[in-house]
Amino acid sequence: METKAFGTGFFNNHYKRGVISKDDIEVCAFGLKRLLMFLLNISTYIIIGFLLEMPVQSLIFILAYPPLRIFAGGYHAKTPTACYFLGIPLFISVLLLQRIAVIHSLPFMALGIIAAIIIARIAPVGSPAKPLEDIEVRVYRKITRLHLKVEIGIALALYVARQTMVAMAVAVPMIMLAGVLVMGSMHNARQILKRKDVC
Repeated sequence: METKAFGTGFFNNHYKRGVISKDDIEVCAFGLKRLLMFLLNISTYIIIGFLLEMPVQSLIFILAYPPLRIFAGGYHAKTPTACYFLGIPLFISVLLLQRIAVIHSLPFMALGIIAAIIIARIAPVGSPAKPLEDIEVRVYRKITRLHLKVEIGIALALYVARQTMVAMAVAVPMIMLAGVLVMGSMHNARQILKRKDVC
């Protein structure tokens, strides 16, 4: 997606009209690119949800997963485009797994709780290329744990109320996020080892 060129040209026109400063062109273009990619992700997930006849589950995923993922971190693809195409099969897997989880809800609810514990323990996960500062680690961990308490509390309450489908729609993405964080931690460890070998 060539949003950078489009965004730069678009904001160059605003700069010429005196709406923004020259220093803001790159920042605004970057923000536009992120916004367009976010909207593309959301619209893709909604379409997939309808195609799989699981619109409610896809909507719950959109509401529950991104707030955790943003602050918890984890494995990241090298480019936004790669992240988009990697995210599609993962999202489909999460939706399809929920069909099994509804039938075997108790073990999946237990896995969701275990996943929440793993997330709370290791989040946030940064990257060797861009390590998190101490203040970022403290703030992101606090926000992640707050989101976890709310979401796992909602999932448990819904499970007890026998709203199994909705409960699994919250619990299963947590299992995926725990896996993403573990993958991110393992990737970071390998990168650190490679750097030590080079040195």
